[in-house]
Amino acid sequence: MTLAHCTIGVTFLIIGLFSCPAQAQERRPIGGALSTRLGVLDGNGAITIGASGWYRLFPALAIGLDVGSTGTSGHEQHGTEVASYSSFEGFVDGRGFPSSPVGVFARASAGVAHLTLLSPSTGPLYDTEKSEPILELEGGPELRGFFAPPTTRARPDLFFRVRATLTTMSAATYYGLGLALGFEG
Repeated sequence: MTLAHCTIGVTFLIIGLFSCPAQAQERRPIGGALSTRLGVLDGNGAITIGASGWYRLFPALAIGLDVGSTGTSGHEQHGTEVASYSSFEGFVDGRGFPSSPVGVFARASAGVAHLTLLSPSTGPLYDTEKSEPILELEGGPELRGFFAPPTTRARPDLFFRVRATLTTMSAATYYGLGLALGFEG
């Protein structure tokens, strides 16, 4: 991961923490989302599906858990490659402009990935499995629809996110773009 990637991730978190402060009662604390993304995992096409749940500490900051599964296609055996992985991560999610229907978000995650690797041999390919740490940074725009007027103490909402993601682990790096649909309240 380069310094530019770290800088972008930190910038999104700062925007989420310090832009447009809102009253703590404005958002219900529990939320969840389903997500998908397409990307490139060490030169191979990849698709990920996932689910996450969180507790919002205040409108601009949440902590939570994410589970996901990633599969790849188009393997060209030049060495050991990641064929698929499942991940379990804890995250911190920052949100910019939390009271507005249009905003931005950033998320930093860390956890463990269980990898299925394709290893070359003199004969047919064979699978090996291992677990290793995973780090993920993501951010992007967000649209929110509120189910109550702004004067309501706790406003449930439905949101849609476009996600740019960088995932890194010792065996591979994954760049992707995806979508998430979630609900708070």
